[in-house]
Amino acid sequence: MEQSNNIFSLRKRLLAVCCAVTFIFCLLFGRLAYLQINSYSYLQNYALDQWTRDLPIRANRGEIYDRNGVILATNQTSYDIYLRPRMVENDEYTAQILSQVLGKDKAILLQRISKKSTSEFTVALSVPESVMKSVMSYELKGVYYSLSSKRYYPYSELLSQVLGYTTLDGSGLAGIEKYYDDILRGENGKVLTEADLLGMEIEDGKTFILNGVDGLDIELTIDYNVQAIAENALEFADLSYSPTRASAIVMAANSGEILAIASTLHNRLFIRNGHVVAVVLFRQNERLDLVFFKFN
Repeated sequence: MEQSNNIFSLRKRLLAVCCAVTFIFCLLFGRLAYLQINSYSYLQNYALDQWTRDLPIRANRGEIYDRNGVILATNQTSYDIYLRPRMVENDEYTAQILSQVLGKDKAILLQRISKKSTSEFTVALSVPESVMKSVMSYELKGVYYSLSSKRYYPYSELLSQVLGYTTLDGSGLAGIEKYYDDILRGENGKVLTEADLLGMEIEDGKTFILNGVDGLDIELTIDYNVQAIAENALEFADLSYSPTRASAIVMAANSGEILAIASTLHNRLFIRNGHVVAVVLFRQNERLDLVFFKFN
C-alpha cells in the first residue's frame, strides 16, 4: 500500500514538472512568435546596423512649377562628405587636408577624428563636384562621399517670399518649401557596406544599395509672367510713392486663383494713408486681370 502511494506521488510530481515545462515552453514559443511577427522590421534593422555601415543617398526634392510648367524651384547636383574615424590611418594628415580643401577648422576636425568610438560623422554638406574631386584626389582612408543635391531657384528672388527656402540638408524652413515639406522632400536611400564588430569595412565585403524615393512635384496657380509684371509694377510704385509697405495680388476673375502675389517692406517714415491704386494688366492687347496696390 505504501509503495503504491509512493508511485502515485511520483507520478503527480512528474505530471506537475511536465505541465510546468510545457507552460514555460509555450511562453517562450509565444514570445518568439510575437518577436518574429510584430518586431520583425525592428530586429531586421537592428541586425543590419550591427554588421553594416551606411552612407545616405539623399532623395531629390520635388520641383515647384508655375501653372504653365515654368520651373520656379529645382535641384543642383552636389555631394556630401563623411568620415569614419576608425578607418583613418593618419589623423593629423587627414585633418590638415580636409581643413585646407573644405575650409574647416583643423583643430575641431582633429578632435573629432581622434574619437575612434564614433562610427561616422558628417564633414561637409552640399559641396560642388570640383571640391569633392579635390578631396577624393588625396585618397584619404576613411573619407567617403555620397551624391546629394541642393536647392536652386532659377529666377533668384522672384516669388521668394512665397516659395521660401531650405536648409543645407534639404528641409523646408519657410513658405511653400516648409508648408509642403512632407510632400517635397521624399525618402532618402542608403548604401550599406559590410563591416566587422569594430566598424571596419570587410575586405571584399558586399555592398547593398537601398534606393530612395524622390519627392513629389508641386504646381502652383502662380503665372511666372504675371508675377514678373506684378513685381516690376510694385517696384515702380514703390519708387514713385515711397511707401512704408506695399503689396500686390493678382487673382483670376473667373476662378479666384492667385496668379501673382508680392509685397515690399521698407523702414521709411513717409506714409500715405489709405492710398490704393488699381492697375489693369494687358497681354497682347487683351485684358488679363486687375491688380490692386495698397500703400499704408
